[in-house]
Amino acid sequence: MNYQETIQFLFSQLPMYQRIGKAAYKANLDNTLALDSYFNHPHRQFKSIHVAGTNGKGSVSHMLASVLMEAGYRVGLYTSPHLKDFRERIKVNGQMITEEYVVDFIANHGAIFNEVKPSFFEMTVAMAFADDGDCDGSEDCNRPEGSSIIETDALLESETALADIHEKSRMGAFVGESGTGKTFAIRELVSTLPDV
Repeated sequence: MNYQETIQFLFSQLPMYQRIGKAAYKANLDNTLALDSYFNHPHRQFKSIHVAGTNGKGSVSHMLASVLMEAGYRVGLYTSPHLKDFRERIKVNGQMITEEYVVDFIANHGAIFNEVKPSFFEMTVAMAFADDGDCDGSEDCNRPEGSSIIETDALLESETALADIHEKSRMGAFVGESGTGKTFAIRELVSTLPDV
C-alpha cells in the first residue's frame, strides 16, 4: 500500500457510532494490551506526562513538549485529532513522523492487526508507542507519549494547567491537579530525566 491507501485503511478501522451504533463502544483495553504485549511493552521504556481534561489538552501538551525540547530533551508527542495530516498526531522533537514510517508500520505488523482487529485509535497508539526504528530518521528515536496504558509519571488536568500556567511559571514550577486532588510538579519529573 502507498501512504494514501494506508491512511484509508486506518480510517476504515474507526468504530463510528453513527455507522454501527453501541457496538462501536469497547469497555476494556483488551486490544491495547494485546498490542502492548506484541510490541514488548514499549510504554515502559520512556517517561511520560499524561494530559487529561475536557479542553486545552493539545495546547498544554504542545507547551510542555516545547519546554522540554528547549531544555535539550528528545520529546515525543502523541495527540489527537489532527487538522490536515494524520502524521500531526505523532511527532518527535516537533517533527511529524514520515509517510514511509506510517506505511511500513502498518505493513510490517499486518498479521497482529488481522488477529487482534484493533480500532483506529488502538493502532495509532501502538504506532506512537512502538520502537520501529527510524521514526524520524535518527538512530536513537524515542517513542511519543500516549494514553490508556501508560504508567504516567505526571498527570495534568488541562483546564487547571491552562488556568494556572502564568502564576505557577513565575514560581519556577509548573503544577497541575488531577481530579483526585493529587498534585504533580513537572520539576520533579524533569529532575528524574537523564542529563542531555
